[in-house]
Amino acid sequence: MGAAAVSVIIPTYNGSKYLRDSIASVRAQNVPGIEIIVVDDASSDGTADAVESDPFFSGVRLLRHPVNRGPGESRRTGVRAATGDYVAFLDADDVFEPEFLERAIGVMRHRPLVGLVCCDGLLIDADGAVLNDGRTFNQINAAIKRYPLQTGIRPLEQIFLFSTIGIGFLVRREVFERVNYPAGRRLEDYEFQLDVAASGVQVYYLGEPLARYRMHSGNSSGPAANARMTEDLIACLERARDKYDRVRRMGRLARHRIADVRMDLAIVYLRSGRLGHGCRTLARAIAEYPPQALSLAQFTWRFLLRRSFA
Repeated sequence: MGAAAVSVIIPTYNGSKYLRDSIASVRAQNVPGIEIIVVDDASSDGTADAVESDPFFSGVRLLRHPVNRGPGESRRTGVRAATGDYVAFLDADDVFEPEFLERAIGVMRHRPLVGLVCCDGLLIDADGAVLNDGRTFNQINAAIKRYPLQTGIRPLEQIFLFSTIGIGFLVRREVFERVNYPAGRRLEDYEFQLDVAASGVQVYYLGEPLARYRMHSGNSSGPAANARMTEDLIACLERARDKYDRVRRMGRLARHRIADVRMDLAIVYLRSGRLGHGCRTLARAIAEYPPQALSLAQFTWRFLLRRSFA
């Protein structure tokens, strides 16, 4: 096989139920020369056998892990095998809109310093129906955080304050020569975005719903999973603060960001009935950033707002 224009890497673990939809959305893209790489992370649902034997998957490259290594390692495996000038990541239960790659590549061709393009997306249910009256993933989160999110270049400081990664994103292949994709199991895409911006490569956000994130029973959800995800987000932010002087120079803004996420963690604990954990976590958030004590009304508002999107 010759070099492709774009390599789309789809990591999957027991994701056979929606894999066809994901691949169909890649095949529907308005650009030629797409290489599709499925990285099966030791699935037990027959995913690899289906990709190898079902004619629907003809032309799809299959890479297999003998043991489960997580989404970060799966994406790293795909990157090493990719031949495209651009590399896109798509989860096996999500889908691209037909114009995603065309729009993202267009940004990079007009802006040679941009090395990563990410986008907004709609939330859909297990059957593909649009949720939340069409409000997008980032519209909802920006409303909760009252963050003024706009299309355009996002420097490290802005990315630290508000993440726009998570559904669909495209990377120039040469970026991986400067920044290694993290091997983590959660939030490795956010860590990668921070590292790319810190390396001097520009990150561009397209504030358009160019992908769809599927909410279903197989997602990591529920109070325990939400707590782990929020705990991991705090750890990710603290790593970035410790790693990059630019983040430390943000001073009170950086402290406020970490304390704000800790307040989110307090909400998760309280909603799950872990009152002691919730109160202690809220107290720590206030200790880290004392003005947070003045935000208890906002805390209550966010608590209720998050319940409305639960």
